[in-house]
Amino acid sequence: MAFSRKLRDPLLAKLLGIGAPLLDALRALDLRIRDNEINFYSADKSLLKVSQSALVLHYKYAAGCELAGARKSKGGYLSLPFTEQSVTEVLEHLPSILKNVREHAGVEGPWEEALVRANEHGTPLVVLDRQVRRPGDGDQRRLDLVAVTTDEAPMLVAIELKRGDDNRIQEVPEQLHKYLEMLDPDGEGLSADVADAYRIACTQLKSLGRVGPDPRTLTAGMPVRGLLVLADYNPRSTLLARARECARRLPRPMFLWTTAKRDAPVPIPQDWQPLQ
Repeated sequence: MAFSRKLRDPLLAKLLGIGAPLLDALRALDLRIRDNEINFYSADKSLLKVSQSALVLHYKYAAGCELAGARKSKGGYLSLPFTEQSVTEVLEHLPSILKNVREHAGVEGPWEEALVRANEHGTPLVVLDRQVRRPGDGDQRRLDLVAVTTDEAPMLVAIELKRGDDNRIQEVPEQLHKYLEMLDPDGEGLSADVADAYRIACTQLKSLGRVGPDPRTLTAGMPVRGLLVLADYNPRSTLLARARECARRLPRPMFLWTTAKRDAPVPIPQDWQPLQ
């Protein structure tokens, strides 16, 4: 399946038309473009998905809300037709929806959200995408973040964020390696289809009033690197040593950055530590 990050003209027009109040009300949330859909994120959760025909949210986030015409679909999601009336209805219940989604955020959710906000504009690295799944991949694993560096020799960066003594730290190199192969199948740089998709996404983000990387920085063949971000890590833990041991068995370049500050931007690549 092709990697796509593009809104077709009818959906783009609808978002800027009857969807404009929704874009405005959710301006504080992170908006990401998918294949003719957009997702709004709160912490590490997709609060709302908008397609040409529907507004979709999980039933847990709609607890206590009376959403007329909502249909329950596979996986416990509620779907409303994308109309002016349903937009108004969602906005009426927005405080409750936001409260509900916050209650279901994972322990890393606030850190992931803060990492996005701290790297949106004018920083050495700017976040481009999040919760990225390989096309056609049936498992539930998703790459936390995709970003691009803003120096004279830009790199695409696949980021996994782990907090504290999360046992999955030792598994991150293998996870990152899978996603590096997705973004750069031959080890010779970013694939042309991903570069094209993200250039379109950056352009369309700006048309929706959101910030994003300069589309011109995203080129086929640009270097692709993996970065493990460790937040509040206990240096006495052995998990990082195990991650390093795993990384040494893998051929793709991967790096490490540790932070104790939730709102700190990722530094320049020269300040990252080699994970291998």
